[in-house]
Formats: sequence, structure tokens, C-alpha cells
Amino acid sequence: MKTKKSGVFAALTVVLLIAAALIASCVDPETLNGSSASSNGNTGNFVPPDGKGYVKLSLGGSNGRTIMPAAGDIANSAYTGGFAIRGYVTDTSTTTLTFTPAPSGTRYTLTELQAAAATVVVNTNYTIEVDAYIGAVLTTSGKATFTAAAGSNPVNITLRPVITTGGTGTFEWNLTYGGVASFGDLTTATLEVNTPTPISINLTASGGNTGTWAAAVPTGVYNLTLTLERTDIGPPVVSYVPLVYTDVVHIYNTLTTSFGIPETPGATAEDPPLIPGVPKNFAALTLVPTYTVTFNGTTGNGTGTARAVAYLHGQVVTDADDYTDSPSLPITEDPDSTSPNAFLGWYTISGGLGVHFPLTNKVFNTRSLYGKWYTATQASPGTITFALPTDPASTTTLGGLTISAAKLNIDEEDLEAEPPVLNTYTVTATLPEGFSNVKYQVGTHAAASSLVIGYARNGGTPDIDNLLVLNNILAITVTATFGGQTYSFVALVTIGP
Repeated sequence: MKTKKSGVFAALTVVLLIAAALIASCVDPETLNGSSASSNGNTGNFVPPDGKGYVKLSLGGSNGRTIMPAAGDIANSAYTGGFAIRGYVTDTSTTTLTFTPAPSGTRYTLTELQAAAATVVVNTNYTIEVDAYIGAVLTTSGKATFTAAAGSNPVNITLRPVITTGGTGTFEWNLTYGGVASFGDLTTATLEVNTPTPISINLTASGGNTGTWAAAVPTGVYNLTLTLERTDIGPPVVSYVPLVYTDVVHIYNTLTTSFGIPETPGATAEDPPLIPGVPKNFAALTLVPTYTVTFNGTTGNGTGTARAVAYLHGQVVTDADDYTDSPSLPITEDPDSTSPNAFLGWYTISGGLGVHFPLTNKVFNTRSLYGKWYTATQASPGTITFALPTDPASTTTLGGLTISAAKLNIDEEDLEAEPPVLNTYTVTATLPEGFSNVKYQVGTHAAASSLVIGYARNGGTPDIDNLLVLNNILAITVTATFGGQTYSFVALVTIGP
């Protein structure tokens, strides 16, 4: 079958949308602008001659992880400078395809591009290149290679921005949070791009979630950072897992790069938007878990009312916010103290058993803790007695008693007082059967059958005044004879308040 044109027609359908929407958005390649093809340039009823075929060409833009400018919007005539088409046999540089009719000017308009046609030879490899211009600036281009077959030859070409130096582009954004066009509930919501004139947008401001950067952005590649944070000031304090989103933004000469696509207004204020916006949505922040720590044994006698305290995930136990109510929890611990009712720390099992839970620990689950306290009775001035073990070879430490530095500092005794006022402690020992010849030695004072702890001025043992310091621990060596052999033991006395 012959036609008035001896060539075969290439139907050029130009759709400049993101790649993901290309197929659904393409104009039907056989019904361009609603008109059927014929021998006068349309292809709906066209039957190619033997050994010939025709080309159907779709042009599309692309988008990926990197924020790139869209190729343009044909419907809005973004490409005001028109299109240039070049077709040739692959692996050659000689143009072999002639598209007709020719453009009315230097380049094809959109209408002319949609009506252009070219002849292809079956079983021949072709490459088609398309350049798109905004004004005099080449902004996007693309090419595709195909092997011609009889009949229709669908060819998809993706238009990509042309990287050039110099010039400026535009950055715009359209963002939503949790599906809603408001970031007002967030403590921090900022969008930043490190352009020469840095872009910094407060998304919590009215209308901050969408707009166009007013300053022309120089051509280049920039880092984008979106920061979303939320903390609700309590009590109790409620916090959320923050989001820091990073990306790379490409700005090309004369093109607009969109982070989310704002809507395109209609021709008049009364018109609905010509093209709806496609916002970039960020899911609502995840609530930081809250855990309850129950403190048991909160007073010096190891009992006290249990207190439940709420902590955020990863919060330190001694966070001051947790101790603003009364009564406060003990937060100063001294695991080695032997002072009366000293707080020794929190433990995972009652009675000071299990694992010690330092107050510098962070909380990552709900749990119970138990206070451990030093409960030894403070010795009264007068006589303090240690009991020797029945086994002379025992290594048991004797004592664990505490004496008062304030009592030691009293200069005059008053035996008539009730109770009597004393300022020295006489050390004695109870001896199991078989022990004899007990002696005491402390500091540089030689072993003797008696030991009086007190200042020399008050009748205490000489040479130990320098040891009577608050919080010092006197290590008293106690020796005794058993079965003709001498054995030694250690008795500890702490000097408390």
C-alpha cells in the first residue's frame, strides 16, 4: 500500500513528568491530541510500505533519591525555546532521519513536534536525540537507541537536565508532616540547603511548609538537611525520636528543583490549580518510650515508702527533674561507708543483693531497685569489745564499729551526767576457751595489753592522736595466744561524725 508520503511517520508524544508516572501519563501514541493518524501526518490509519516502519517517541523526565529538577511541563509550555531532534543510524555520526514537516523556526514548537514524522528502515539500528530549550538555554536532553521493525516503533526518551556552569535556578518545596500541612506541634522543624546564600526555612511558621526560595540559586550541587524534633515539657517530660533527613540537591540553569511539588495556580484567582501539588510527606515522630523505676527501701532503716519514678528512654537516674518533689530520693551514695545509716546504693535485689545499679546508669526498661544502708550501731564512749573467733586460724575481720569524733573532742568527762559524758573508748576482747595473753597494736604504738582510743590529753593511748581524723578507719591488730602459738586478727573502727 502506498501513501502520498513515501516516508514512514514517527509519532512524537512528549510527556515531561517524573519517570514513575511516565507510562500512566503518556498521551496515547496513536491518538495525538485527540486526532487520528492519516497520510497527512497522522498515523492512526497508516499502514507502512514493505520494509518500512514508523517511530513513536515519548519524552519523559526522571527523578530518584537525589533531588533533581523536573524536565519541565509541556502543558505549561515550559520549553519556550522549543525542541531540536536529530536521528541517525547508530554508530554513525551522520544524520539519516529527516523529520517532516520542518519546524517553522529554528526549532520545533510543541505542536510541530507532535506532528513530525520520519522514515525508518526495518532491521536497522537508530539513535534519536532530543534537546529541549528554555529561551536560548539548553536545559534538558535525552536519547534512545532502537532497532526498527515493521509498523509502530515505540521509543521512550528520558529528558535529563544538562549540567552547565554558571547561571541560576530555583529551589521550591512542598512538605507535609504526618499527612498534614502543619509542623506547628514540633519543637524544631527546619529545612536547610547550604547554597552560597544559605537557604534556611522555619517550617513551623505559617506557610513555612511550602514556597519558593526568593533568591536565585547559583547552579551547583548542595546538601539538604531537614531536622524535626519534638519535646513536650512536663511533668512528666514526653519526648520523641528526632528525625534528621539528608539529601543532595541539584540546581541547574533556568530550571526549578522541587522538594515535593507545589501546586501550580490556574490562570486566574478563581480557577482551581492547573496542576495539583505532590507534597513530600514525613511520618509523625515516634514517641520515646517511658519506663517506671520503683525505688524500694528509700530511708535509712531500709524501709520507707516505695517511690515510682518515670524516666524517658536513656535518661540518667540522677536527672534532677526526677527529684523535685518531696520526699526526695537519696542520690549520693558511698558503697564503702560504715557511717550510721549511710546510703550504700541501689541494688537489683532486696537486702543489697544482686547487681549494684550506679546512679550514673541510664534507664532502658521498667525495673525495681532496692536501697542498701549501713545499719551498724554507733558505739557509745566507754568500753568497746570485740569477740575473737573460736578458730584461732580464722581470717575474719573483727568489728565494723563506728566511734564519734565529736565525743573524742570533748575535753572534760562528766561521770555524774545522765548518761555520763565520756571522751575515750577502751578496747577489750572476749576470748573463747583456750585463748590468752591478748594484746592490741595500732599505728606506731607498740602492742600492749590495753588500748584506749582517745586523745592523749584525755587519757588516750599515746602516739595515736594523728589517727583520730573524721572518716579515718583504725585498723587494730589484735594478737592472742592459743596452744602456745600466737595468732593475729584485725579489728576495724571507723571515726564517724
